[in-house]
Amino acid sequence: MSGDVIHRTGRDAWNALAQCGLEPEGRDSDFVEALRQTLDAEASNLEIALERCTTEQFIRAFIATAGPYVEMLKGILRMFECAGVTQGAAHWKISFDDYEESVEHFKQWEKIFRNIGVEVECPVLTLGEWNELASALRIQPIAVRKGDSHSYWDTNKPWASLHAPGVDGEPWMHDLWAILLRAQKIFADAGFNLITARKNLTWSNNNQENEPELDGLRRFQHDYQLSQLIAAYEVLWADRDTQQKVGSHISTLLKSCPRIRFRAQATIDELRPFLDLPVWTRRHEFYAAWVAAEQIDVFREAGISVHSQNGEITFPFRETRVATLADSSWTLVSERRTFLANPVGKGRLAGVQPDYSWWREHESGSEVCGLVVEVKHYKKAARGPWVDVLTDYAKAHPSANILLVNYGPAGKADTHILEELRGRCHVIGELRPGSTAALEYFRQIVTGLAGSRRGVHRVIVLDMSSSMELRSRQIASSLKDLASAFDCKQVWAVDDEIIEKLEAVTLSDIAITQLLRGRVEMLASPLMTALATHESVLLVSDESGSRSILGDERFTTSSVDFGGDANLKVLEVRKA
Repeated sequence: MSGDVIHRTGRDAWNALAQCGLEPEGRDSDFVEALRQTLDAEASNLEIALERCTTEQFIRAFIATAGPYVEMLKGILRMFECAGVTQGAAHWKISFDDYEESVEHFKQWEKIFRNIGVEVECPVLTLGEWNELASALRIQPIAVRKGDSHSYWDTNKPWASLHAPGVDGEPWMHDLWAILLRAQKIFADAGFNLITARKNLTWSNNNQENEPELDGLRRFQHDYQLSQLIAAYEVLWADRDTQQKVGSHISTLLKSCPRIRFRAQATIDELRPFLDLPVWTRRHEFYAAWVAAEQIDVFREAGISVHSQNGEITFPFRETRVATLADSSWTLVSERRTFLANPVGKGRLAGVQPDYSWWREHESGSEVCGLVVEVKHYKKAARGPWVDVLTDYAKAHPSANILLVNYGPAGKADTHILEELRGRCHVIGELRPGSTAALEYFRQIVTGLAGSRRGVHRVIVLDMSSSMELRSRQIASSLKDLASAFDCKQVWAVDDEIIEKLEAVTLSDIAITQLLRGRVEMLASPLMTALATHESVLLVSDESGSRSILGDERFTTSSVDFGGDANLKVLEVRKA
């Protein structure tokens, strides 16, 4: 709220926020539906749900629904930690082509959201103790901010979002922070803010000095004393030396006060700036930065360095080195252009330029690409254009696996790729915080394709094509022995695609024969899919199946002694 505007219902609050970049009928329709579910699952639409709720209920529901976006903020902050940003490095920034913001701005929002709804213990002051607290701070050398010779408080500020003291902060600073939070909450609950609380003052008959809650606080704020305390706290928060000068008196005063517990809350004015973050106004760029952060986070334990320029991590629309693995084997690059003759994608001329790609130096001295990650922020899948993207990127990067991720649904683009390219192309939809399955699949692919040794080492791939004649064979026992010898957890049944993933320990001949489909082997595609998340594959096939991949330049193979059935061959297959 600002000025004299009071948001008494959830609808008032929503209307105040709806003008700040939200698109309720467009890209935010899923957010609107989630908000309705959180507010009132039985309401037929958001308008009805809003009419039934208070402003505080709306704010809590909004924060809960916005959780995934806050998690994206946290993911980007983790990326800055990898770049060596420390708590006090306020000069660090993130920038897109025409957007720039400090890391501290992101940290402030992450802290605000983390504190909302948290139960806080707070001293309860009488009006006399409020005045004593104000006097104790007023006489200290914190009354004038740098550059302001008149006052250190803003008489036009309706609300103040205060940084919480650090875990190593003075205990009395935690108390002062809680006192100021609760005072603002008391105003908000009554429909006031720091400005309007001063107007039309009337005192209830039972208001005594030891009952200063609403009426007493309004009296205290009549000459902006609460605003002064808030400004003093902001100065103290940034100045540990001054904290020590005033600490003794204030600590003694606050220790003698009774205590109460309350839940912190936000105001609409506190939420409104959140909608100015790039999560709303620069959605694709913000989402793409988070996807980069997620790739980097995959290798956090293995060691990865994030590149910056003068304290700034940039995501411009030009080639930029984003991060490098500790062993320097792979480098994550954004917007690298690669030549491609006759691309099929509309508007693509003689080359491709994916959002991200992983590169390393080949033995020949040239660079080779191992993984391409293209980022989409679409509400609906776009099969035709995505097929073109996957096709062009796969042809331009013949040694790479191609991963297209979307904030919305995945669609079926990967099933319409040319057969010879299909095994290297993957589409992941609903890739966002909270989508556990999508995130796990994403991390598996990045782990496997970018050369990490932290993934699953091997998997058995069993050729189920008609030439194998598995209906008349009993091979489950031999496959279990093979799995045990090479520490394989699963056996993947395949013909021209992956039919089923079977657990090796429970494998049976009946389970195998139930999956037979009588189709011919086209093993390259399922092998490439398996190699996306495994270092190598143990292919169990026959003579014709083995021959079908021996000349394929994408693979290197070596024979494995299988034992048992002499007509079956086992090849260990790796990416070339």
